[in-house]
Amino acid sequence: MKNAAYICDYARAQLGRPYWFGTFGQTASASLYQSKKKQYPTQYTASDFPSQYGKRVHDCAGLIKGALWSDTPNSSPKYNASQDYSANKFFTMAISKGAISSMPDQKGILVFKGTDKQKNHIGVYVGSGKVIEAKGHKYGVVESSINSGWKYWGKCNLFSYDAASAPAPAPAPAPVKPAQPSGYTAAELQAARDCIRGRYGNGSARRHNLQVRGFDYARVQGLVNKILRGEIK
Repeated sequence: MKNAAYICDYARAQLGRPYWFGTFGQTASASLYQSKKKQYPTQYTASDFPSQYGKRVHDCAGLIKGALWSDTPNSSPKYNASQDYSANKFFTMAISKGAISSMPDQKGILVFKGTDKQKNHIGVYVGSGKVIEAKGHKYGVVESSINSGWKYWGKCNLFSYDAASAPAPAPAPAPVKPAQPSGYTAAELQAARDCIRGRYGNGSARRHNLQVRGFDYARVQGLVNKILRGEIK
């Protein structure tokens, strides 16, 4: 299960990219345009779609589904029918939710516009009073204020919000020097020990969290394996 930090990182990586209704991180192309125009004709009347070919595209709920279905913010999404939620279903399935006035200040929470009965728009709260949303074809993916009409919040049932899955802190500042006899740096040794403690997550989440902090995933994972085998104390 991906963590709340990953959905924020994913959303930030999409800023400035186009909005295409019914999409969830695919690469825009003539064939995708024709398919979506046939499926949603009233949503594909603008003249600028061809100029956006080659770019990664989402609609509002597709921004969240793109995070769920993509191993990295730029890899191809893998469709999962069981997680193909609308904005309203993301709210319905939330593990906790409420009016925006009661929202905890926690990154990765989903926010919604609409009515008590029907939520028709969704975004990702990324902290500091900011939301990233796929706002519409005229706007694309943008950052907005939590005070710009968001009425509800919910913790997505498909992401982990556990404290253990929060973003791992950067290693404490220390002189970076080779650690003998392994040849690894002190920072890499610390990162490997933090991985074993669960601070970087597992699988693709670990790879992502290490890479965004400047580590070579293969080197750190190799070091993790050596520590677990008792080769390095």
